[in-house]
Parts: sequence; C-alpha cells; structure tokens
Amino acid sequence: MLKWGLIPVTDGKDLISMSSKSLDTHKLWRSRLSPGLSLRGLLSDITPILEEVEIFTHNLKALVGHNGQWGQIFPVYEKTMSLTYDVIARVTLDLRLHEQTQGRGDFMRAFYKLTPLAKFNNLKNRLERLTPKYRRTVATNSKVLRDAILPCIEKRLASSPDARKTTVIDLALDDIFSSSQESRKLPIDKELLNILVSQTKFILFAGGDVVGLTLAWVLYEIVKYPSVMAELRAEHDKVFGTDLTVVGEVLRKQPYKVNELRYTSAVVKEALRLHSPNQTLRQGSLDFNIVIDGTVFPTNGCLMQTSPGAIHRREDIFPRPTEFLPERFLVPEGHLLHPPKNAYRPFEMGNMRCIGDGLALIEMRLALLYVVRELDFQFDWDGWDKLQGRTGRPEMVFGERGYQCGSDVGRVKDGLPTRSLVQFMNNAMIEVNHST
Repeated sequence: MLKWGLIPVTDGKDLISMSSKSLDTHKLWRSRLSPGLSLRGLLSDITPILEEVEIFTHNLKALVGHNGQWGQIFPVYEKTMSLTYDVIARVTLDLRLHEQTQGRGDFMRAFYKLTPLAKFNNLKNRLERLTPKYRRTVATNSKVLRDAILPCIEKRLASSPDARKTTVIDLALDDIFSSSQESRKLPIDKELLNILVSQTKFILFAGGDVVGLTLAWVLYEIVKYPSVMAELRAEHDKVFGTDLTVVGEVLRKQPYKVNELRYTSAVVKEALRLHSPNQTLRQGSLDFNIVIDGTVFPTNGCLMQTSPGAIHRREDIFPRPTEFLPERFLVPEGHLLHPPKNAYRPFEMGNMRCIGDGLALIEMRLALLYVVRELDFQFDWDGWDKLQGRTGRPEMVFGERGYQCGSDVGRVKDGLPTRSLVQFMNNAMIEVNHST
C-alpha cells in the first residue's frame, strides 16, 4: 500500500516497503537497523550528536540581543530542522551535511524536491508519473542523493575494525557479515548496496521533519509555562552542576547521565502528546470490522489511519487535556494523570512503531540541556507580521498564533518567529567575562 508512494524517494527498497514474502523482510531489516538507533547504540558514541547540538546552541546564541534587549526575529523551526538533519545523517552514515553551518546544500535541496512526490496510488498520481517532468525530477535528484550516500557506505565497508563506528549502517553491516564467512569488502552484491542506500534515505525521510517540528513545539510550550522552564533549569543544575562550560565534557565521559534528566524527558513527552506528528496506516480486510454503538463498519477496501493527536486530547483518557502537564509522566501508575496503557502513542506502537524514537528523545533532551539555561525566548508574531507587511486580523487557532499547518507532518505557523536573550541569571557572569 505504501511502497508505491515511497518509490520516488527511496526506490521502494526501504523498511516500510519490504514485503514479508521476500527474504529481505521488514522484520529482518528492522533488526539490522535498530541497534544503531537504540539507546545503547546512540550513547556508545554520543559525540556526533553533541557536536551538532553545540553548533545549534552557538547559532542561537549568535542571534541574542545585547544590553538586556531581545535579539532579531528568526524562525526557530528552520534552526531545529537543520539540527535534526545534520544529526540523522551523522548517526546513520557518518555523513556531514553542514546544514547548520553552511545552509541548504545540494543534498537537502535534492531531498526536498523528491519528498513531495511521495503520494498515494490514485489515477491522478499515476498519470503524473508518466510525465517527462516527473521522471526528470526523480532521476536528477535521486542521483544527487545516491552520489552522496554510496561513497559513505563504501567507506564504511572498507573501514578497518579499529576505525569502525556505531552508525546505523556500520552496525547493520556488522550484522550482515556476522552470519557469513566473508569479511567486509568490496565489491558486494549490488542489490544489497541499493537496499542500504534506500534505507538511509528512508531514515532521513521518516525522522527529519518529525524531530525538527517537535523540538520547535517543545520550545513553544516551555516558554508559555515559566514554572516548567524553572523546573527544567533546576534539574539541569542538579544533574550537571552549575558550570555550563563542562556539560559537553561530562556527557562525553558519562553519556548515560542524560537518562537522569527525568523531568526533561517528561517535558518532551508532554509536548509530543499535544503535538503528535505521527500516525500509522493500515489496510482494511474482510476479517476486520469496526463496531461503534452496535453498527458494523466493514474495512475491506479501505485505508485506516490512526490519529494519536485525537487520542491524546480525549478528556476521558487524558484529564485536563489542553494543559501542559509534564507530571503526567512522573506520577505513579494508578494516579489520575498517569496515561492508561497503550493510550500514549506519539511514535505509534507494535511493529510499525517509529524506529528512530530513541534518537528523537535523546536529541531533544540534549538540545534543552544546552539551551534553556543560557537563553530566554519570546515568540513575536506581531513583529513578524510587520516584517511581512501583514495587516488586519491575525490568524489564530484555539486562540493561539502558534499552530500546526501545512501538509504531511506539517510545520509550525510562520516557522515560530522567535527572539532570544541571554538568560538573566547568567548576565552578570557574561559581562564579567566580556570585560576580562
């Protein structure tokens, strides 16, 4: 059902497109790709993620105001998206995209020309695929991606044991060759190379927008709730001390300390509850019907889509559903606020659960750890309206200027126009350092 739609982006050889009837099953490849995206795999070499988060923090600090004034307006969503793709490329393949430092490059330009072509199989979209423009777009941009990804895979294949990393592809290759007498070497089966390229593109496609979008929403929510921001800062001081300059050093030596950020994790989870970016699709069958109030709804020939965002806002399941309450994920089971089993599903569940959920949670926790103790934020839609020359009544949803819009997983309205300021408690220290 989904393979046809993913072909222009992944060539249809990715995790989701794989048939259980073939040797290269979804289950087999999920087991190969999971170790590099697991908590253990990610924390075994946290340096690539830290380096990108440190660049993210540096870029935000470069936009702060001075002398107690707010800085210039910028869409923070663009910053979170660049961070996310830089992280995913490094974690997956040790590929440096430099989106945060050099801006949009050829790789991401090609990627963003392909992703809108991932559409469902219907008559209109089938006809589109017959046009010369469509074929030219796919061929040209697929070549750009392949020319960047394939040399990285070949480099990982040729690497010596002492130079190997814990990237997703490295660990997948370890699994592939562990069951045979062959060592890593080129050439290898062409179809295997094609699958590895496809899986790399799929991980970028499935994870990039989701994490970048959610991190923007996390910032949006904690700014709305000063008590949450204060609790975050207190936890960061407690776990990592008050010397902000040693955070990276501590994490490189003790990466598992990130798991001690329990309140920070709860903040991320609550933002995911309110702004769930994922859903799953299921193909109906003769054997499965939906029954509501005694009425039977056949599903055969239908496409069923889950909606975690709707589930997460049901008052009978999540009391006070519109409030931002990280405590939901800290109270014991049986407490009124504790989510019932299987109700909380921002990454969905079962064998279709997002394979990159661990990376998403680690990246967002680290971004908050680095950013919130140094910077204050405000979201300035009025200032953005002036910059855009807008007049008249502002667009709002549920009384808020910040809302999700756009297609697919969507984006934050206007990219979340943001101003930043050096956090007040650090002003004196920074002024002393500056004068020194």
